[in-house]
Amino acid sequence: MTKAENPYVLMVPIAVGGQGREGVLDFYASKFLAQLPGDLIPIPVSQVIAEDTIVEEAVYAFTHDQVMDWMIPGVPATGKRIEMAVVGIIKFKNGKIASEHLYWDHASVLAQIGVIDPAQVPVQGAESARTLLAWSGKVPSA
Repeated sequence: MTKAENPYVLMVPIAVGGQGREGVLDFYASKFLAQLPGDLIPIPVSQVIAEDTIVEEAVYAFTHDQVMDWMIPGVPATGKRIEMAVVGIIKFKNGKIASEHLYWDHASVLAQIGVIDPAQVPVQGAESARTLLAWSGKVPSA
């Protein structure tokens, strides 16, 4: 088993995930992995590795072609393209995963799928992720 005795995974922007081995396994099997878009492209930006922690920053690009309850619960597939900056923090205990925190700019995601109007709120949509890539010197794969 790669998970510590009492692990958890948390999608911080919407406070969903799983606790304990069974909760984490169920979350991954029924929500997270089961609802990943087929055209998901990760573009790594940075990674920091410490004694018991890994922090990864990336931009993910994909088509919202299915329900994604782990990220935008209750929103049916829109067919729209999403580009989002993501930070994941993975903590280890005794060499096993103890926790995972995933953060993203939820407002930018909602703007890209038309749930909120970027003209009405101070949010940039895909431009946030594109600016991160440009300023960090990363070029997305075609």
